[in-house]
Amino acid sequence: MTKSAGLVTKNKLNLFAWWRLDYAAIEYEAKNYKDMKFLQTYRGISIACILFSASLTTCITLFLAKPNILIILEIAIWLALAYLIYKEKKCAVSCAILLWTADIVGSIVTTNGHQALVQIIFYGIYMHYFYSLYKVDSLRGQSK
Repeated sequence: MTKSAGLVTKNKLNLFAWWRLDYAAIEYEAKNYKDMKFLQTYRGISIACILFSASLTTCITLFLAKPNILIILEIAIWLALAYLIYKEKKCAVSCAILLWTADIVGSIVTTNGHQALVQIIFYGIYMHYFYSLYKVDSLRGQSK
């Protein structure tokens, strides 16, 4: 086992196989959530992923493309989801999973192979944290 960002992970490749979760780390976080630093939690890392993507999209839009209402709306939706995830709204995590999947599928269909590969890698990493957060929230909800 290796320790990464406060989370115990058995295999770094599980980041790309997002459905393969480290249940020991999930149970640990569910039991010790209040004692962990924010960026050591799946919630913190999920929000950091969203903020990174929103920032990157904003920069690309401002400097390389013409801003349009759809891009601005997408950034606003992601920022709202980040806020709701921060406030521990479980429905926000489910929405993030569905929206991220729909966004990536739409992007893959409309882009070339190299860009699609990069998006699939980011999809696997982000989904690992979103889905792990969903499981942590489920366990924490059972214990309340």
